[in-house]
Amino acid sequence: MHYFNSNLIEDFSIKDCDGPWLIDIDDNFLFDCWLGSGSLLYGHEKLTYKNINKMLPEGDISLKNNINLIDSLVDFEVGAIGIQTSGSSAITRACRVARAITGRRLIALIGDFWHGSEDEFLFKRNYDFISDGLAIQPSQNYVWFESIASFLSSSNIEEFAAILIEPSQGSNPSKNLVKDLLDVNIRERIRNLDILLIFDEIITGCRDCYGSSRNSRGCKPDIVVFGKSIGGGYPIGLVLVDERYTEKIRQKNIFWGGTFSGNPAQIELLFKQLIKLKNLNFELILNNLDNICVYLLELVKINNIGFTISKGSGFARILPIDNDQNASRGFLNKETNDDTKLNQLCRENMIYIPRNRIVFASTFNIKEIL
Repeated sequence: MHYFNSNLIEDFSIKDCDGPWLIDIDDNFLFDCWLGSGSLLYGHEKLTYKNINKMLPEGDISLKNNINLIDSLVDFEVGAIGIQTSGSSAITRACRVARAITGRRLIALIGDFWHGSEDEFLFKRNYDFISDGLAIQPSQNYVWFESIASFLSSSNIEEFAAILIEPSQGSNPSKNLVKDLLDVNIRERIRNLDILLIFDEIITGCRDCYGSSRNSRGCKPDIVVFGKSIGGGYPIGLVLVDERYTEKIRQKNIFWGGTFSGNPAQIELLFKQLIKLKNLNFELILNNLDNICVYLLELVKINNIGFTISKGSGFARILPIDNDQNASRGFLNKETNDDTKLNQLCRENMIYIPRNRIVFASTFNIKEIL
């Protein structure tokens, strides 16, 4: 059996899980750094005949009843909502909306991006494919730039519909790609060119605060995309568009799409999860992330085998010390000797590291348990 998930290490000694902990056949507890993917394979809440109704809608659940939960995810008034069945499809929908609003085709990608598993995003900065079987040449619609500054110096900037950017990139979380957008002059120049700003908050959303990450608050994006944490393990993606574009969207024939998008069960689960996230103690989560990083550096001593930690908006990533700090967080199908050493060392110290080496914290008191 193969999981067909390149970020998960096939380990048949794992038999169960409890919250963020994976449990092996020897009853050892391993902290699962890839929360939302690793432990979900084993089910963090077992579904039985007695509690299956928890997954079903309870009466009339509508967007209107809980619209404040969605509005407070971002720092603008929401004018349009798109609900998808994954973060990857939500990113594609956001780009589609931007093209429809502006009448332009090109989307600018910044830095060492990762915007999901749709065909058009599975390439590196030099347009090498990172997956077999892709059908479309990515460069037809997406153009890569090193930074916001390099994009602004582009000679054909008027041809772009939008800039798609992760506030804190999985390739190197400590790199702040948003800082240039805090410059009012730069933000106004982008707006005056009628180029939309799309924030990909799929891994950063609800990690260090409710909604958009602290790193991106105040930049006033036009479209924000959420996923992962807002579903609590349920497959969902959310596209939120600034109300300034509401009328224009109404005039367009945009396919938001998805057979199961916005179904009653999905809507109810979304709002139940948003209520939980709204009440989370994010300071505790950030403190626990600090503790995990300290544990990996000072006790596990990953630096002794050539690794360090880069920390961003509510998550971190383990990187090689001699890396150029621009490693893609894409699929790492081929495990190196260094990867094997890292996995073994962490496993010996109660830590499960996914192949992309991204580390998420949880609300559990990691310091006391470890």
